[in-house]
Amino acid sequence: MKLNLFRFLALLTVALIFGSTAYSQAVNVRVKVPFDFVLDDRVFPAGEYVVQTIEDGSYALLIRNKDTKTSALTLSYPSRSSKTADQTMLVFQRVGKTCFLSQVWAAGVPVGRQFRLSHEEIRMALNGTKPDTTIVEASIVH
Repeated sequence: MKLNLFRFLALLTVALIFGSTAYSQAVNVRVKVPFDFVLDDRVFPAGEYVVQTIEDGSYALLIRNKDTKTSALTLSYPSRSSKTADQTMLVFQRVGKTCFLSQVWAAGVPVGRQFRLSHEEIRMALNGTKPDTTIVEASIVH
């Protein structure tokens, strides 16, 4: 019985890993963000950024500030839409005076990337602060 359960869980894990990467789209965008923002409890200054997958089929994204030459690696997960994105964009949630990077979308693709909520964003939401959505248009890097 334990062996059958182990085989089932192993097969399910493999199916989830390989099934989810089939929907993973490569991301390679350039964007000028006019304000400071937070991602993974880290503050990023305003500036020009490149957001890209570290390898095809991966949900790990590299966010690199072209001005300061600093970078960070973060995990994302798919965010599906019933229609393709009209434009390449970064979506931010502004809670109070703080902006949190929420999603990355590429024009013509129905699957974007979403980031987990930071601890600060969760705390502010629990205090009843309502978020506003801010969209910053980006361009695809070829």
